[in-house]
Amino acid sequence: VVQLYGVVMSADSLRGLPGVTVMVKGQNRGTFTNDAGVFSIVILKGDKVEFTSIGYKPKTAEIPKDLKGNQYSMIQLMVNDTVFLPATINSFMVQYTPRC
Repeated sequence: VVQLYGVVMSADSLRGLPGVTVMVKGQNRGTFTNDAGVFSIVILKGDKVEFTSIGYKPKTAEIPKDLKGNQYSMIQLMVNDTVFLPATINSFMVQYTPRC
């Protein structure tokens, strides 16, 4: 059993990302990052951890099977995913009528 500590940051601004889902792949266990992007979760050596957030590409990290000790820390960088951000173009015309 390993205690995983980490922070999830935006790759472009290096700011902590709040509300990122941190899940152990193939299991129904997970957590969310806090307002500063920090998280903590209990995992097993060799587990794969998935990071997902709206507007960012999902990432997966594997915990080393030969890890020494029972604690592991990581910094996970998330990259913007513009595929999920559709552009909407609104056009309108305003007519101005001067008052005399």
